[in-house]
Amino acid sequence: MRGLSTAGVSRSPALSLQGPASEQGRWQRSPAAAERDATPPIRRTPHNADILIPKLLSDLTPCYPSFPDLRSTRSRKMKMLSNIFLLLTILSSLLPALFAGPFHAQCRLEWNFGIPCFNVYTSLVTQIKLWTSVDNCIKEGGERCLYELQSANEHYIVAKHRNLMHNYVDDLTFKLRPVGVMHSCQVSAFSVSEPWYIVQDKGINYCNLHNLAEGSELVSAPGFTESTNDFKCTQYSTANCTIY
Repeated sequence: MRGLSTAGVSRSPALSLQGPASEQGRWQRSPAAAERDATPPIRRTPHNADILIPKLLSDLTPCYPSFPDLRSTRSRKMKMLSNIFLLLTILSSLLPALFAGPFHAQCRLEWNFGIPCFNVYTSLVTQIKLWTSVDNCIKEGGERCLYELQSANEHYIVAKHRNLMHNYVDDLTFKLRPVGVMHSCQVSAFSVSEPWYIVQDKGINYCNLHNLAEGSELVSAPGFTESTNDFKCTQYSTANCTIY
């Protein structure tokens, strides 16, 4: 076998990687494929849902506030309820005063005298001047002191009275009108507390007026009458003028 000569063996031609022309077409890309590969990829057009859904969500976002908004809304509601409760409490405390007398502490009354208005005028002015000092209250007790005359004539008197116990001021006016042939006098007297918050005064405004008539002894004048009620005069029916 070793001596076998190779001269008679024909060598087969070397295999060519290129192959024959008929085989080369199998390894080359077609023109259509090459053109397809050269064309850039087509971007997908967004579907309508891809646009509408985010827009819908953005439109709905205000309907769902964040937690801080919820807390501030709750805080505003609590504050509003607190204010309503406070208002109802104040109104409930004022209702008895509304039905039992004036809304603000005051007193309006009418006096009738069978004497001339000049006599009434001089008696009232004299008494106001006598009770300007606090000494009278210290000596006799009550509130028959700290009166102050503002102005006076035969037809109209203006004065003030400082409440010694509660330390606030009441404004007093007296309007005098002759009746008949000048032998009688009708007086419209009015007292009102200056502080706006005073609703019930335990009859202090009534006593401001009545004490002057009593101190000047006008209550003993001929034909004297006094007319008022709880609707015109705060707590008139329970007033105690020995204290106030």
